[in-house]
Parts: sequence; structure tokens; C-alpha cells
Amino acid sequence: MKHGQRSWRHTNLAIVGLVLGLVVTGAGVRLWLRATGGGAGAADQPAAVAAILCGVFVACCAAHEIWRARVQ
Repeated sequence: MKHGQRSWRHTNLAIVGLVLGLVVTGAGVRLWLRATGGGAGAADQPAAVAAILCGVFVACCAAHEIWRARVQ
């Protein structure tokens, strides 16, 4: 596998990670709004915070990898 192909594949995986992080963050926000709106119990709030934090972390790491691949 050539270096260019490896870089392209790495970038594609980072883009998938960015999208996944944004989806998880959106799901966490949706769960948070549902928990604070009275539709669900207070037990959903820690799960919502955990989903938001995990989603933001994955999105930040993926964005860093995209940035690093583009700079090189």
C-alpha cells in the first residue's frame, strides 16, 4: 500500500469518527432535553452527560487527526 493510499484511508476513518462523535453528542443532547423536560426520570441525566462527553471527545480526537493529516 502506497503512502498516499494509507493517508487517504486514515483521513476517511477520521471523518467517520467525526461524524460518529457528532451523532453521539446529538443523542446525548436529546437525552438531556428529554430528562430535564420531565418525560424521563433523573436517572437519564448522568447517561446524557456521559454521552455528550464521549461524543465531544471522539469528535475532537477525529478533528485533530484530520487536521494533522492535512498539515503533513
